Amino acid sequence: MKLLPVIHLLFAMSLSFTSYTMAAGGQINFTGTLEESQCTPIDSTIIVSLGRIGVDTFTGLASTSEKRAFDIALKDCTSNGGSLKVSVTFTGSDGNTNDYLDIPTGLGNATGVEIVLYDADQGVLPLRQESDQVIVSEAGGNLTLSFFAGYRQTSVEQVTPGRANGIVAFTLTFL
Repeated sequence: MKLLPVIHLLFAMSLSFTSYTMAAGGQINFTGTLEESQCTPIDSTIIVSLGRIGVDTFTGLASTSEKRAFDIALKDCTSNGGSLKVSVTFTGSDGNTNDYLDIPTGLGNATGVEIVLYDADQGVLPLRQESDQVIVSEAGGNLTLSFFAGYRQTSVEQVTPGRANGIVAFTLTFL
């Protein structure tokens, strides 16, 4: 009868010897090339006047003002035989999470509007979305990327007058 505890002990010890762990590994190789910029913006700060717009321009939710054209001018572009393409991505504050640029809140600022960006064909270009690609055709030349901007009413409530300024950053992507 004293043999039973010894058998249980031997069984438990045998289990500890049969468990094992397997591990496998590998490596990741990163490759890339650093090169000169493909194009350089002529102006790193661009001022776009959206004008003086009457609040009666806005007739309800999502109504818009007149669009104003603006350009991002590039210089010293390398064309790579016509294979270089460039696009633009705009980023800024969109607290309403609707991809349009917020107007700062505070004393003296307008309410009920936001700034909408448009591509060259006047289609809405949401924040953080890459624009259509434009081919750089001339080595060492200049290139102009065209866009539009305007105001859009954000609510069914009346738009109130005041400053309606906004700031976006732009990033050029070369492909």
